[in-house]
Amino acid sequence: MTSIFDADYFARLERLQRLGRRAVVQARRRQPPGRASALSGIVFAGHREHADGDDVRAIDWNAYARLERLFVLLREPDREMRLWLALDASASLGTGEAPRRPFDDLRRAVLALGVLALRRGGLVGAFLAGGDSGGPGDDAWLPARRGGGQAGRLRAFLERAAPSGTLEPGDALAPLVRAVPPQRRGVCVVASDFLDAGAPERLLGPVRAAGFDVVALELCDLPGFGRPRPPRARGESVPFRLTDAETGERLGLVLDDGLADAHARSRAARAAELDAFCRRHGVRHITLAPGAPFEEPILEAIALGVLEA
Repeated sequence: MTSIFDADYFARLERLQRLGRRAVVQARRRQPPGRASALSGIVFAGHREHADGDDVRAIDWNAYARLERLFVLLREPDREMRLWLALDASASLGTGEAPRRPFDDLRRAVLALGVLALRRGGLVGAFLAGGDSGGPGDDAWLPARRGGGQAGRLRAFLERAAPSGTLEPGDALAPLVRAVPPQRRGVCVVASDFLDAGAPERLLGPVRAAGFDVVALELCDLPGFGRPRPPRARGESVPFRLTDAETGERLGLVLDDGLADAHARSRAARAAELDAFCRRHGVRHITLAPGAPFEEPILEAIALGVLEA
């Protein structure tokens, strides 16, 4: 079986890390003074003049270059960075052939985010939403840890993940909310297509209300959505059978202009619903097109400060 995390993927991930360092520097320059850095786990509280016995690593060499006097940075401990990766593992995302399924696109992006956070000293955990996900100890969970070993565990966890069952937006992330104590909550990236009716409010709302800093990673423009199959000319009617990947229900339909247009309008309405929710509640919204390079949404996430407190 072909792994979705092959040598080419990791070569691209290394290049992404180099690009990400530049983006992080730019993001930090935009931070107001005293704001916590999720990547370093500290708050810069100010300066004082250097005194004998001070750690040389605390010297602000930029200040010395300007003033020709030694100052040290004052730092206050802050909460550790915690990144939770919640991945929609419903059966509908498993359509197609691996490694080019929608589910595989999301897994590539999620692993990249997790690895970057781990390499910056963060705590990273993961959760599969949908199917039979339960709680800690379930195969749908990867407890939050830090370090290089966690990167390997995250990779193995995502390689084993298989889309199945349905996703009920109102309940899908409830195990995450119940299991993670308030003091251990941090950024929660929810990766999904958000196609279920009311998905933004029902899927993201409870997580946001529980105190997580929610980020929506949307897989948009799914193959066939807005371009229904089978192929047909405008004005032509084509009978076909449709099988729901999550429930197994089969429907006999006639694809004509009216159905195709209604399908496209429904997809546009779902996208607009998610965008409106994110704008209304200040939720950061990142999009990923199927088959597109996974680097694009990750750099967008960094630019939006997803890896910053």
